[in-house]
Amino acid sequence: MKAVLFTSLALSLLLSACGKSGGITGTWVLDTSVMKKKMQESMNKAGMKDSKAAAMFKKSMQGALAAMDRMKSEIVLHGDGTYTYSTTTPHSTTPQEGKGTWKLEKDVLTLTPTSGAAGGMKRGPVKFRYNGTTLVPEDDPGGKNSGMVYRKG
Repeated sequence: MKAVLFTSLALSLLLSACGKSGGITGTWVLDTSVMKKKMQESMNKAGMKDSKAAAMFKKSMQGALAAMDRMKSEIVLHGDGTYTYSTTTPHSTTPQEGKGTWKLEKDVLTLTPTSGAAGGMKRGPVKFRYNGTTLVPEDDPGGKNSGMVYRKG
């Protein structure tokens, strides 16, 4: 009886420990629709008086919006505390890939790269705010302001 109770308690503790990070493990995909919406808002706010400049700005923004449809980025958080990522931009011929370790503390996910490069540059740890359904850059104002959001894929 004690053995059954102990086994049941141990299994319960194991399942609850897995559940804490179980929601965050898996594939997270960049939601470019949020970024496109932010770009569209910027385009609408840029009230230029010079009609030629406004037309050129609008055309370049439309090109950037179209490029977003060809951009792919995903982060895969593995249950063993490691991650892999892959990003393809409209101008890249091959995806940028890398891997590292991850840690979730409260609602902050920290990714620490061990190999690979982002944009051709080595980077240190990157933090994201995790709310159960999205990952939003925590320490990257450019990413945050541009509407960078990852969703479970």
